[in-house]
Amino acid sequence: MCSFQELRIPGVLQRLALCYFFTVIICTNIHEKYIPALITVLLLIYQIILVTGNGFVYGPQNIIAVIDQYILGASHLYNDHGIDPEGILSTIPSISHTLIGYCIGKICIEKENIHSKLEKLFLIGTVLLFAGYLFSYGCPINKKIWSPTYVFMTCGAGILLLSLLIWIIDIRKYQKGFKLFTVYGVNPLFCYTAGELLFIALIHISIGGNTLHTRYYQHVLAHYFGDNCFSSLLMALSIAVVIGIIGYTLYRKNIYIKI
Repeated sequence: MCSFQELRIPGVLQRLALCYFFTVIICTNIHEKYIPALITVLLLIYQIILVTGNGFVYGPQNIIAVIDQYILGASHLYNDHGIDPEGILSTIPSISHTLIGYCIGKICIEKENIHSKLEKLFLIGTVLLFAGYLFSYGCPINKKIWSPTYVFMTCGAGILLLSLLIWIIDIRKYQKGFKLFTVYGVNPLFCYTAGELLFIALIHISIGGNTLHTRYYQHVLAHYFGDNCFSSLLMALSIAVVIGIIGYTLYRKNIYIKI
């Protein structure tokens, strides 16, 4: 069991909460035409912090690690060379990430021709993806520190994928085969949290001296497919399937869990 003195304070859900909180404050107090400029300023400030504070060093001297350890304490952080992927400083670009999502959502609900909206999305996605690739020569694409180029690349790729799905489902009216994703889409936060809890249960519940995770992964997956990336993928897919079954039950009963 973990004591409070060793409890990790940052986390994915905590990061989501902070991003939602600041995004709501920003979007309710600043006109939407200024939000793209604010996104740029936040990413630029963060880039300057990274460049001047050893932000690309994989070690405790990284400015991200220094700030987290000073404010939260090393015992409350993810143990990976002192760098917590959901730390304090990297929340800055994460807010920009969320604001980009807000801007894209506004485009999607605009009362204009769907083809016009699709053109906007495709253009924005292409520009962001290209910008991420171009700037990666000076700013590595790195999820752990949530680099500005990581924001550009992931947002660009996500927007282009969204554009493709809009074209397939809404314009071409091809909806067969996409029902499965609806199960996860209508209860995304529940599915994510349930998946995390299921994995935690697997690594902590023991039977006969072995955890459920060890019994399934080592004795089944690794035994038949080897201890490799493919077995890890099967492990993740297994959890996704279990959560999908639960999600499908909720979907059939029209139960939608929202914040």
